[in-house]
Amino acid sequence: MKLLFISNELSKTGSPLVLLTFIKWLRERESLDIRIISLFDGELSVDFQSFGKILIIEQSKKSFFTNVRWGLKRFLPGLLDFINTFRAYIFLFSFQPELIYANSVASIPALLWVKRFKTSPVLCHVHELEYSIDFYQNRDGYKIQNSLIDVFITLSAQQSILLQTKYQIAKEKIRIIPPHIYLTPAIQTSHEVRKKMKVGENDFVIIGCGTLCWQKSPELFIMTAKSVMEKTNKKFKFVWIGKHESLSANNQLESDIKRLSLIDIVFLIGFQENPIDFFAHSDVFYLSSREDSFPLVCLEAASQGKPIICFNGSGGITEFVSDDCGFVVPFIDIEKAADKIIQLMEDSTLKNLFGENGKRKVFQGYTVDQTGPKILDVIKNLRQ
Repeated sequence: MKLLFISNELSKTGSPLVLLTFIKWLRERESLDIRIISLFDGELSVDFQSFGKILIIEQSKKSFFTNVRWGLKRFLPGLLDFINTFRAYIFLFSFQPELIYANSVASIPALLWVKRFKTSPVLCHVHELEYSIDFYQNRDGYKIQNSLIDVFITLSAQQSILLQTKYQIAKEKIRIIPPHIYLTPAIQTSHEVRKKMKVGENDFVIIGCGTLCWQKSPELFIMTAKSVMEKTNKKFKFVWIGKHESLSANNQLESDIKRLSLIDIVFLIGFQENPIDFFAHSDVFYLSSREDSFPLVCLEAASQGKPIICFNGSGGITEFVSDDCGFVVPFIDIEKAADKIIQLMEDSTLKNLFGENGKRKVFQGYTVDQTGPKILDVIKNLRQ
């Protein structure tokens, strides 16, 4: 099977991890000859290289050629588009894929370069919601309803409805397949992890995870901690795992933490190689995101038996949480979120019930062994 995968980036984040897990699963079941084009590199570059040749358009580490490309992007975008199309042409010169798999709306610019000289059918795996889709379209000047795409995979019913109503994608071109995670056990002990989180052995730990950006809404995470502090005398900590989008963003949030008198309550501990260890030794996962298509970190936390609190309308995770794996509170209602966190602090039976329900759901429907065959069916149907 000859496949071309296109990714926006190869970072250790949601959509690249879903893709990498699927490729690993597929490699065990099919004879594969694959190529990968990525707009940006990332921590997973080496992992992807073990499966096929890779063309990376932009290196994260600045070099002379990277600076030249950025200059062309600003002043001569037409020339840069020609250069990138030529690079893709050379990369794929002797390779005729049976299918092109665009992993995210953000990867469509590379798809447009490839489709100028390859006639393969196209599958687009959509990992974004409205704000992100509009951001990429406005920045890169393409339309998601591009006629070059034959089938769209969405992660949730909410995404499917969005594609149909706002972007005029025909319902028959959409397949709903939830995301998957690669199940791994926690390695570090509770003592080791809690020391890194700067929390005590008896603290009730509310954990969040993600890049410090608007969609993930770490400021709402911090404000919820303030509300919890004002409503209870119980011992608790809020811990955020995730890389900083920029140093200034981190400094701004640290300033808020200080001014809200939360320096002993809220901790931003940055990127962690094995976040599953931290989920395993916390109590509740709080998804403070305004918009998040279907975050894998929630599934990873649920796999460790942790209940989830999230906002209604924020993304597909609400379909997972429902009324049996945690609480779905009104959109960005931090007071209601704080109330539900306190309820779980005070009711360990309910907390454990939600946790066990979530763990069972993950194992029954959100591993690559459940979703992989569904994606493979879509691929095989397109190849016919």
